[in-house]
Amino acid sequence: MKKVMLLFFVGALCGSPGWSGIHYTSRTYTEGENASEAATMEIEGWVDGDNAKILFTSSGNPMMGSGSYLLTQNGGSTLFLVNPQEETYVEWDLDKMMGIAGSMMEGMGGIFGMSFSNPSVETLLTEDGGTIVGMSTTHTKYKTSYSTEMKIMGMKRITTIVSVEDIWSTDEVGDAAFGVWQRKGPPKTGNSTLDELIATEMGKIKGWPLKTITESTTTTKKGKQSVSRTVMEVTSLDRAKVPESTFEIPLGFQKIEMMIPGMMVAPSGDDDQQQEEQSGGRFKRFKKMMGKGGG
Repeated sequence: MKKVMLLFFVGALCGSPGWSGIHYTSRTYTEGENASEAATMEIEGWVDGDNAKILFTSSGNPMMGSGSYLLTQNGGSTLFLVNPQEETYVEWDLDKMMGIAGSMMEGMGGIFGMSFSNPSVETLLTEDGGTIVGMSTTHTKYKTSYSTEMKIMGMKRITTIVSVEDIWSTDEVGDAAFGVWQRKGPPKTGNSTLDELIATEMGKIKGWPLKTITESTTTTKKGKQSVSRTVMEVTSLDRAKVPESTFEIPLGFQKIEMMIPGMMVAPSGDDDQQQEEQSGGRFKRFKKMMGKGGG
């Protein structure tokens, strides 16, 4: 009898979440005027503790094309973007990438500038969220608002952005690396006050999101509005034993430096007007490539 109880106890432990990895799929897409091909993504993920592999099975984003994948072995503190087609990999740092873009914009002198004002983040609702992919969730709703003043080549544009975000999160997944793609909040805006407000509110969420719906309304100074709706949802999730080799960069792959496609400096000899046109074009392409997705 004691032997039977011991075997039952061991079996229960081995079947618990802490004793196995995770295999899941997720889809992110945007609807509305600002929707773009780059904003639609489907991923397949493998997670085990601090290890994660996020494969882009369908992607219109040129920076994270179909077949490429993200790897981490430390819960997302260090991320690598691997391109198996070119047999290369790059250290993926979104904050650094935004810094590169910011430095380039600063180098444009009076061509481009942006400032934020009136940031606000508030919790509207917290309730039971039901079950998603077999896991119980908590539904939380946030409202974020702020104004931006953008100056491009001497022209000023003031807009107000209001975003309402519904998040269904679960605390039944304890693996830290699950948060590599299932982020609790949007990428940093670059405004310290707003980013701190968002981090404070999102930090109250327990566990990781299984579904988010974000509806953003942008209003210009003249009253013109545009609305976009972004949905991220985990479509399947199972416990699975994941081999350690899943999280390793293949032998022979070459490490390269991170670059932003389409944002190369104009060749010397170009006149000022041509450089300004190319700078504006690079900024538009960068915005398109960084279209709102999951990660």
